[in-house]
Order: sequence, then C-alpha cells, then structure tokens
Amino acid sequence: MHSDLFENTTAYKILENDVENDCISHAYLLILPDDVFLRDTLKDFAKVMFSKSERNSRVCNLIDNEFYSDCVVYPHKEDKWSVSVVESVLDELIIKPIEANKKVIILDGFQNASVVAQNKLLKVLEEPPSNVHFLVGATNEQNVLQTVKSRMKKLSIQPFTTEEVEVFLNKEFPFESNIKSVAAVSNGYFGNAFNMIKGNFKTIEDKAFSLIKSTSLSQVNDCAKALGENTNGKELLNVLRLICLDLLFVKLGKMDKLHFSDRKKELITVANFYDEGALFFACDKISLAEKDINFNAVLTTLLEKIFSSILEENKKWKKL
Repeated sequence: MHSDLFENTTAYKILENDVENDCISHAYLLILPDDVFLRDTLKDFAKVMFSKSERNSRVCNLIDNEFYSDCVVYPHKEDKWSVSVVESVLDELIIKPIEANKKVIILDGFQNASVVAQNKLLKVLEEPPSNVHFLVGATNEQNVLQTVKSRMKKLSIQPFTTEEVEVFLNKEFPFESNIKSVAAVSNGYFGNAFNMIKGNFKTIEDKAFSLIKSTSLSQVNDCAKALGENTNGKELLNVLRLICLDLLFVKLGKMDKLHFSDRKKELITVANFYDEGALFFACDKISLAEKDINFNAVLTTLLEKIFSSILEENKKWKKL
C-alpha cells in the first residue's frame, strides 16, 4: 500500500544499513506523526530487522497479521497502554526466538504510555536479553521520557511531498474527486489524508467555503455555531488556509494553480471582496491558528477571533 514510499525514507535506509553491517541497535525509536499508519509502518520496519534469508513471504505475511512468534506487537490491537501491558512485554522477553536468530518487540503508540509504564521499561530498553531488539513507535517524542529516549537510536520520518500523498490516494481511492485538495492539506502524512477522505472531505470543504464567503462578523458567528461538535478543527483550518491561497492565486491571475478549480466562480466572487494585502494577512492568521488548535483552543471562539481580525484588516486595506 504505502510501504514502497517508506522504504525510500532516510529512517528506513539507516535501519537497513545497520542490519546489513551487523551493527543493529538494541532499541530504536521511530517518530512518525501519523497515528493511522504508525503500526503498519513499524511492522514494515520490523521485517528489515530480520536477515534476508529469514524474511520470506510467509514470515512477512505473519508479521503483517501479527502472528509471527519472533515479532510481537504491544499493546495488542484491542488494548491500550497500561502497566499490565508492560508486564506482558517483560514476560515475553523470557521466551527465546523460535524460528529466527533474533526477536523483535514492537511497542506501538508509545506516546500514550504513562510515566510509570515507561519507567518500568527503562532497564530492558537499555539492556534487553540477548538477541532481543525493541522497535518503539511514537507520533511525537515530547511524550516520551528523556531517560527512555536516551536509551534508543532515534529514526524520524519526515513529511512526504504533496505529489507523493496524491499518488498514494489515487491508488487507494481511484474514484475520489477531491484527491488533489486532500493531498495539499494533509501536511505530508498519509493518515491525515486517509482520515479526511473517510470522514467526508467534501463536508469540511463546504463548511470552509461558507466561512470564507461570510462578509460580516454576524455571518461568521452563525457559520461557526452551525459547525457541530464533530467538526475536526485542524482539518477545517487546513482547508481554510488552502482556500485563502486560492484567493491569492485568483488575485494574481494564477488560475492554473487553484486547488479548488471546480469552485472557480465562488473563488472569484470572494476574491473580489478581499484586498490582496488582507489575504496575505489571512494566510498568516490561519497558519497561527493551526498551532493554537493543538492546544485545545475552542474552535468557534478561535474562528470568530480569526475572521474578526481578517475582516478588520480588509477594511484597512480597502481604505488605502
């Protein structure tokens, strides 16, 4: 599905090189800000940790389905991180490799492990039993204790290009019409794009256009209140930023660069309302808001604040 793209990352090549040169670390920390595909990616990386003679199609298939005795994934799919999960990991270490010459322990979603759980793993992460290797995955490293991080070799996967995400989406959703727009607001991660399409990207797009077409604060307030509790604020702000870029492209006469080319008429109408300077201001304002939403800002309040300042800025530019 997406494994061929991950195989071209620096993180994958570092691990592959370590295995080929017989200098594999006792523990790796893989940072991938993608909670949708983190677990699958860890399993793809785990396959490389076994020698070429060991990782035949049967073994790879067993690893994918989490049935391979020498590659165990924690927590199990139906479980969450807890001290009891750590105890299961420690129990697993007693069992020696059965088929291969090593055992790989995958710890998925480690950013969700409590301080207590992480501390209980400190010793084995630093000195695991012979022929045991840890592959720890987290969507961010801020929630991983420094004492834990210092015991592992860090591998980071950087965002993919918009083009790469688009290729992935075209393979997964060949009949989806919003692929170009979704790829552009995915921030370079497949999981973001996947969630937007599964969560009905068209609905988010319509909500964003309703907001951007509001020409008064009262209209903005009405739109914000009508969003509903289930609206994903981060995705909405991503789309709003993309629409603002399109409005700038309209003002600059770069119609071939539009992300929402199927809504060209709407974009032209809205662009006529805004001054170019106000649109540059809007792009910056929305980008800052994308950071604020990560700190649990209330979406409706945030939107009212954003558009209040954008509309005020537009008035200033119109007077010049």
